[in-house]
Amino acid sequence: MKNWLFLVLVILLPLLAYLKREQIEKKIKRIIAKIKDKESPSSYLLFIIIVIFINLVFYNSTIPNVLSGYLYGIYKGTLLTLIGCVISSTITFHIGKNSNSTDFLKKGIFKSIAEKIKKDQDRLLWLVILSRLPPIAPYQGFSLFWSLMNINYFIFIFGSIIGILPSMLFESYVGTKLNSLNI
Repeated sequence: MKNWLFLVLVILLPLLAYLKREQIEKKIKRIIAKIKDKESPSSYLLFIIIVIFINLVFYNSTIPNVLSGYLYGIYKGTLLTLIGCVISSTITFHIGKNSNSTDFLKKGIFKSIAEKIKKDQDRLLWLVILSRLPPIAPYQGFSLFWSLMNINYFIFIFGSIIGILPSMLFESYVGTKLNSLNI
């Protein structure tokens, strides 16, 4: 059961979304048009759900970061996107933790990486932070990687938050500077 869930959420769901991307894009644009200029808890919740969906399906957090700045401004937008990113990375982290992927880690380069990480526990937080700094790195890919490396969840989340904040703030700032989007 666990391998089936892993297969669906990590491989099949992104593939299906890629194949249906035009329809999904149209629906997301309609939703964004509805929540634009609405400052309500329901619009915040809807935006967080969009962030989670985009992060999980497209493995991308740049689009929600820029969009959050455009819709809500730099501070509120960053906070809303951060909430969505923490939730989506938690989901991916727990999927990886609960999958039967230990055989995968006993082979090749992952075996040596896992051994080095086990030896270097005192710098683990810094490794998570550094893995989150590049804005073009696959966000959920690293969430899955760290879960497979069997690290503590709180080190993972704390390092992820610190690591993604610089690019998240910058991309939200860029979103505040957009005058118009073709929605």
